[in-house]
Amino acid sequence: MRAFETEGGRTVATRDVRVLIEGARDSEQQLISLRRWLTAEDEFRGYVRFEEKAMKPGEMGGFADALIVAVGSGGALTVLSSSIQTWLQQQRSKVSITIANSNGDSVQITAEGPAADAVVSRLQE
Repeated sequence: MRAFETEGGRTVATRDVRVLIEGARDSEQQLISLRRWLTAEDEFRGYVRFEEKAMKPGEMGGFADALIVAVGSGGALTVLSSSIQTWLQQQRSKVSITIANSNGDSVQITAEGPAADAVVSRLQE
C-alpha cells in the first residue's frame, strides 16, 4: 500500500491494481481505449498509468502491456469493476482481462459484449 494526499489535505491509503489485456490482436489499442475510459471517471482521473513492458536484450523498447490503477477505500474497487464491465460490453471482439492486486491475487475474465456482466460478480468474490 501507499499513501497520497487528497485535495482536502487528508492522507488516504491506496493500493495498486494491475489490469492486463490479453489475447486480442489489437491489445495495445484496447489498452489505450480502456485507459481513456477509466480516466473519464472522476474516481480514477490521475490514478491510471501505463505499466511499461520489460525490455528484452536487443529490443528498442515497447508499448505498455498493462494499466496500473491506484484504488483507495470507499468502494473504488467496485467502481473499477463496474467501469470495466461497461467498457467490455461495448467491445466487438473477445477480450481477456486479468486484474491482479499487489498480493498476487488475480482474476481473469474473458468476455465479449453482454457476456461481460460476469465481471462484477467475479471481481466481488
